[in-house]
Amino acid sequence: MELENTHIDNQDKTARTTKNYSINSYTLDFIDCAVEQLSWVENIKQPFLEAVELSGACYIGDIFHQFEPFGVTGVVVVSESHFSIHTWPEHGLAVVDILSCSKEVSVEAFVEHLRGSLESKRINITKQTRA
Repeated sequence: MELENTHIDNQDKTARTTKNYSINSYTLDFIDCAVEQLSWVENIKQPFLEAVELSGACYIGDIFHQFEPFGVTGVVVVSESHFSIHTWPEHGLAVVDILSCSKEVSVEAFVEHLRGSLESKRINITKQTRA
């Protein structure tokens, strides 16, 4: 076993290589969005799924929930991990979390598509490398 870039967990005595993958976590704040786009599942789900597809992630399944009187939460499970969205139409805000273990997932393609769909005027992006 090659020990370069390997972590050995003393509790379970297993070795995991970190050489060929990276786990990245992104928090995306879509700010000053069109209220109508954030309010209803039917306005969020399709553009969100299209953005996931454009990212190159491998779709497994999804669930979206409509809040009353308005607002949406949704999660898309992909083989690389997941994408989630939570909206606050009253603030013009959508928060997206992405966790991916693949260097092949294009967060940029995802952001550009969703930004246009939500008519977001500003985006804050935070990236954290997890392991």
